[in-house]
Amino acid sequence: MNCAREEVTQDPHSPGPVRNVERIARGAYSPNHGNPRTGNIKPSVIPRNDLLEDRLSVWRLEHEGVGVSPADLINILNANPEENKTLFMLLWATAKSIREIKYSEQNLAALCVLDECDTDFEGGKHSAHAHIALTTTLKALTEASPDAEDFVQVWRDLSLLMRSDKARQIAVDAAGTA
Repeated sequence: MNCAREEVTQDPHSPGPVRNVERIARGAYSPNHGNPRTGNIKPSVIPRNDLLEDRLSVWRLEHEGVGVSPADLINILNANPEENKTLFMLLWATAKSIREIKYSEQNLAALCVLDECDTDFEGGKHSAHAHIALTTTLKALTEASPDAEDFVQVWRDLSLLMRSDKARQIAVDAAGTA
């Protein structure tokens, strides 16, 4: 784990810290995140501001009794659709591969995966929800300069990971099923 806060449960609704073997998923919506006909995913599937604010919303897919199934996650994400947005893909990578993203010439750890269960700003909670956050050292660097080259590179690397062959993609059809 890259952060001390990853080792401690962050939320009373959490089943515990996110382990490296867990699959961490994010929904891709059209038109903002890509094209469902071509399957093309845009870098915007990882919103820079959410990552910068340590609130990049992700979900824990089921593993050894923790998380949700892909089908259940699709139902959760489709339950409160945003206007003019359609879920068309689930993307996931292991927590380990997210934590392996590094920055600077010193090869420093960049990201943490936190068991934060907040699903919104109104107090919504779900035990399978999590956040991807910046490590303390990268966070300090970005507070001084939100456009720091190291942060931009980490954002690009995470976006590429979630859109790459290293990640897994589950297509969602027009009926909202996998």
